Amino acid sequence: MPILPPGTSLIPKRAIACQTPTQSDVWRRLIANVNFIRPEIGVAALARILIVDDHPAFRKQLRLLLESRTDWQVCCEAVDGGDGVEKHETSNPHLTVMDFNMPVLDGLTASRLILTKSAGAVILMVTVFTSRQLADEAMRAGIKGFCSKTDVACITEAVEALLEGKTYFSQLTH
Repeated sequence: MPILPPGTSLIPKRAIACQTPTQSDVWRRLIANVNFIRPEIGVAALARILIVDDHPAFRKQLRLLLESRTDWQVCCEAVDGGDGVEKHETSNPHLTVMDFNMPVLDGLTASRLILTKSAGAVILMVTVFTSRQLADEAMRAGIKGFCSKTDVACITEAVEALLEGKTYFSQLTH
């Protein structure tokens, strides 16, 4: 499903022609923050997000954070890099949030495998081990975003930016 460029109107013509101004206003508020639209029927759809992390507590908290946005849906969770590669192929997410340090297959290697199979994949690398060197390696691998998994604001900003077709690499102090 394509990502619409920033500033693109998501209000179908038939929504503007609602019978009362109240219905039109409700429609505009409902879809104000939605990034995706199914053009064949003119209905907004949720951004599908895959979470890949080996810590169940982090996955749970990240799911709660992401799904607090009405236009984002966690479509699948994976417990390690190998599982993430498999679930990416079957769930076809718009965005994958990938931890760096995991058993079986680390996030960088898993991301490279995903990008080999699906060149248009959008991946946000999150880690507690932030460094300029790791961010540069992620960028070279084709990962679109990188931030600390302990910075909630960074994660939500990064997800938003990536879903808008931008890249996001947080400022690193290390």
